[in-house]
Amino acid sequence: MLSLACATPDTNPVASEVARDRFARHRVQDALRFRADGNLEAAERSLRRALTLAPEDPRVHRLLAIVLTDLGRDADAAQHRAEADRIDPPPPLPPDTPWIESARGLLVVWVAPDPDDRTRHERERGDDVAEFLNQRLRTRLPNVEIIRLEPTSVREARLELQRRSPRAVLSLQVKRAYCGDSRKDGPFAVAWLRRSAIRPSGMHAPPKTFREVAIWPEPAAQCLRGALSRSVERVLTGLDPDLLTDTGPPRWPSDALRALFPSLGTAIRAQLELGRARLATGRVAEAAEAFRKAQQVDPEDGDVQAYLAEALLTLEMARELTPAADGTENAEGVGFLEPQLTPAQRAAAERLLDEERRTRQEIMGVLAIAGRDAESPPDLALRVLRAAVIDHDSTGARLARRRAGGPVELRVLYAPDGGVVAKYYFARGKRKPVLRENDVDSDGRSDEWIAYAKGLRSELWLDRKNAGEPDLHLVYAEDGRDVVRFEIDPERDGSPSRIFRYRAGVLHSEDRDTDGDGTLDRFETFDREGRVTHRAEDLDGDGQIDIRTFYENGSLSRREISNPSLVEQLLGE
Repeated sequence: MLSLACATPDTNPVASEVARDRFARHRVQDALRFRADGNLEAAERSLRRALTLAPEDPRVHRLLAIVLTDLGRDADAAQHRAEADRIDPPPPLPPDTPWIESARGLLVVWVAPDPDDRTRHERERGDDVAEFLNQRLRTRLPNVEIIRLEPTSVREARLELQRRSPRAVLSLQVKRAYCGDSRKDGPFAVAWLRRSAIRPSGMHAPPKTFREVAIWPEPAAQCLRGALSRSVERVLTGLDPDLLTDTGPPRWPSDALRALFPSLGTAIRAQLELGRARLATGRVAEAAEAFRKAQQVDPEDGDVQAYLAEALLTLEMARELTPAADGTENAEGVGFLEPQLTPAQRAAAERLLDEERRTRQEIMGVLAIAGRDAESPPDLALRVLRAAVIDHDSTGARLARRRAGGPVELRVLYAPDGGVVAKYYFARGKRKPVLRENDVDSDGRSDEWIAYAKGLRSELWLDRKNAGEPDLHLVYAEDGRDVVRFEIDPERDGSPSRIFRYRAGVLHSEDRDTDGDGTLDRFETFDREGRVTHRAEDLDGDGQIDIRTFYENGSLSRREISNPSLVEQLLGE
């Protein structure tokens, strides 16, 4: 019974098709292994066995054509290649007609491959790849200009483009371009092109890599051309038709040039990594030198600016921590700072950093304060207040009169032992308080004042040094919870040195008095990541803005100078 069952043909057409496909797939895998071992005759036999059950399988015909070519039987190979194309027509070759009527004004820049992308094929046949790609580009982009360019800095790249004055620049980089032959998959071709496009006003197409992999391509010298041609087509179809119609100003911004020439970013990253490693081991001067080299590549890079500033501040700290009299370093030559500071050095460093630490503590204090006492006391609680005599010269009375717009009354909440819990100021004849005064640290002196509007907290003042006057002022949104502004007034003279403004809980802007003359002279706005987007500076304190600086993604994009003579004078000093 068993032998009869095995001999009986399968009458299920679906099952038969699945079995034939599986049989052909296994024979193809066998043929690939035989071919990889150099046993071409066994590979041919395996494929011809596959054709007995699957004569319409294009995979079998294509691989058999490759094996027959390896055996030198080109005529037989051509027949099986034609049969495979009949059964499964390959995609059409890219056209040899222009993609646009004229690409005059378009500059195509070839940049060198990254070190990790220099494959064996690129080393041996890189000129052939470049020649073929240039031919395809000139076919599809008539009148295009093609050059090789490897600038060492953003400035060098900008000057070169300004000299050539193209209407647009297309950057191409060969990431991969080679023919291979693996034991598992057989012959294949790989062509990866990185593309980015910019115009004088900025980025047009951000960097993107187009990958083409052809399995069992045309043999010998033709194997790579199909994959390269299709990569070029994908590059072109990924561009917008208005590439050459830029009407913006010829700025050639830094971020666009960095995208055009990836080696600039590679050079910056290498110097940043070197500088960070040197900082970690205390070699501060050498770290600063690495950051300066990165700055030479792109002075507008935000990371470079931050690291260089950190290194220079650390050097300044090292000069203060290392007196010239000790015989080891002087103010000019301090360049090494022990990673493990001595107790004296640590104390000195803490003193140098104390101002910004206090600022951070103030910001953290805002978060802690913003969540409590958002509403004025209920009517029931106000009934137990007792009238009291007002000290009209006190901070609380002055703030309350300003809030009430006239005379105020004082009522006090007493504890059972007679101590004062809180003081409330009311506009004369009104039932709701305009201000609450607290002694937060219970030292007998008021140090917190909370203003109310429509029953909700609207402002808060804090005296954190028990100096008798507040040095921190917070303004709340209408809900009484979210801080929309807080002011730092270290001199307690009513002229804050720093004003922070928030939107939806995120820092939006800061106004600052940078020279301590009591007048705000620097105004910055930030994006949601905390990066500066705009800075306005009043250099001479006359209330007029002298310099406006604009940033994009943390990098300088442009600067407007309203008073050039003043700027030159200050720089000369």
